[in-house]
Amino acid sequence: MLQTESLLFIGGLVPMSELSRTQYLDNLLNSSVRARLHLLGMMRNEWFAPYSAAVQGDNTSWIPRSEWNRRKTPAEWMLEYGEQWVPHQPHKTVQLTLF
Repeated sequence: MLQTESLLFIGGLVPMSELSRTQYLDNLLNSSVRARLHLLGMMRNEWFAPYSAAVQGDNTSWIPRSEWNRRKTPAEWMLEYGEQWVPHQPHKTVQLTLF
């Protein structure tokens, strides 16, 4: 699917430790990937840096689903976590080769 689909969503990243997530994505994405990727559970732009195929992502772990998470309203969670959509930022090496 990494070779045949135009856009893929990869999830299951939230419960992973940083090391596990990095190793998983390195193994998956350090080969030739044709698909554009949306990474679920990616909370910071710098987590995307090594992966040119990763063009967008988000994190929704702050959404009040469990009783523990409902101790705050969505507005209070937004104040704590900020915007959860991670916009696409082209890699500088790609920008340099295009312009």
